Amino acid sequence: MWRKSVPVAYILWFFLGILGVHQFYLRRNHHAFFLWATLGGIAGIGWLRDLFYIPTYVAAANESEEYMSELNELKSKKKVPDQGVCRWAASVALGYIFAILMYAVLWSDHLNERYVNTIIVLAHTFGALGKYTIWSQILV
Repeated sequence: MWRKSVPVAYILWFFLGILGVHQFYLRRNHHAFFLWATLGGIAGIGWLRDLFYIPTYVAAANESEEYMSELNELKSKKKVPDQGVCRWAASVALGYIFAILMYAVLWSDHLNERYVNTIIVLAHTFGALGKYTIWSQILV
């Protein structure tokens, strides 16, 4: 397996980070999907946050000894990551974005009224998918 490099990750972050390409490079597919689906993690906030975390992400991808020992120490102290306000707000925002996209795709003046309930159920399903995307990060 090739070792990941910090300079390559920063180059990908700078030019294609809004789409999460640097996260795909570092094998962080859940994060990459979130960045891609929200254009940089809710209008670029997640993209800017990654500026400070790329060295840690590279260490994790390379499974460096120092990083792994710190991770094991943290895991022994704390079994589950925090489920804070930021994670909750991100899940609600992504769910809302997915629901709006669902409405935009399916809503039409040509649809009969009988399909309105189906569209509402599908939009909420896509909203739940957005929330699951964020909350599944707790287990990763």
